[in-house]
Amino acid sequence: MTARTMAAACSTTMSSAVRARIMVTTAPAAARAAVAVRACSSRGALRIVMLHLLQEKPRHGYDMIKAIEQLVGGGYSPSPGVIYPTLTLLEEMGYASVQGEDGGKKLYTLSPEGQAHLEEKDNVAALQQVLRKFELRRQERPDADSPELQRAVQNFRMALHTRLAKGKLAREELHAIIDIIDRAAVAVERV
Repeated sequence: MTARTMAAACSTTMSSAVRARIMVTTAPAAARAAVAVRACSSRGALRIVMLHLLQEKPRHGYDMIKAIEQLVGGGYSPSPGVIYPTLTLLEEMGYASVQGEDGGKKLYTLSPEGQAHLEEKDNVAALQQVLRKFELRRQERPDADSPELQRAVQNFRMALHTRLAKGKLAREELHAIIDIIDRAAVAVERV
């Protein structure tokens, strides 16, 4: 879940000031997301990245989302609303095919036409450019890829999400959560 998505999900129980604090405390992730979005925003770049990932191995949509998130180095996770229509488009274009379905999940594979498209000179250059941007971003923030840090951030997000899903917070509970988040943000900044 991105910082923006998390803040939006919390909008029913959190004030705009709290959502803004969440956005500020997750600024490095937001910056990484911006790099990923810019890198994939050129015409067809996301399709090329997805074909590249299908070249590695067949994938379900969720696996594609996680692979792109890992490729970027965390902090950006493409939405299902982008990935699934793009997979359908790749299938309609003949670049990908559905190998089978497992429990309602389509397993996409790279077709021979998709392989040929991926090997075209312009597409090779476009893929290299996008992958280079992702690599530069990962090198700028090598600590952000720490498995321990990723686990800790995920634990925080899950704890917050789980607590908010239990229902409306009492004013005291909301203020206690806000105080905890604020203290944690200050402590992280001081390290």
